Amino acid sequence: MVTIEVLAGSPSRGTELTCIQLRNTSCRTRGIYNIGCRMAIVVQYSKTSSRNGRDTLIPHILDAFCQDVIKTVTFVTHLFTEQMSRILYPDRNDITTLWHNHLFVKKNTLFTTKDISSVLQHASLETMQIKLGIRDYRQLSICVRCVHCPTLEKLIGMWEDVNVAA
Repeated sequence: MVTIEVLAGSPSRGTELTCIQLRNTSCRTRGIYNIGCRMAIVVQYSKTSSRNGRDTLIPHILDAFCQDVIKTVTFVTHLFTEQMSRILYPDRNDITTLWHNHLFVKKNTLFTTKDISSVLQHASLETMQIKLGIRDYRQLSICVRCVHCPTLEKLIGMWEDVNVAA
């Protein structure tokens, strides 16, 4: 999950990443797609939904490593764990439902922003001798992108204007 946050495009908010669904439900759209020969994680940005009447979908194309990990997690680990949860927790349908519907599950609950931040802080402390949590990393990434990728920033701004007008 942290690797996707760091390597798969513009960083997301922790809550957008931790609640990614494997399957469509009555309330949310799934967050994992194949786009051509690549896999994408699509987060739903809901901060502007009151303005446009719907969530904004933000795709993050995965590199080969993340793509292989997600395929293994999704098509092997989740299926096995979902079946095992039925055996180990026969009276806890909520746990089976978590493993059935969500991409990132922490035993019998969803991960939190704090979980992602602690991993990022540990990794950044080891590599840069400074603790960067998810909020810090996101702000830093946006600042770097604004300076080094101004064309991308213009495209993102144009895209947001189109979504608001729609």
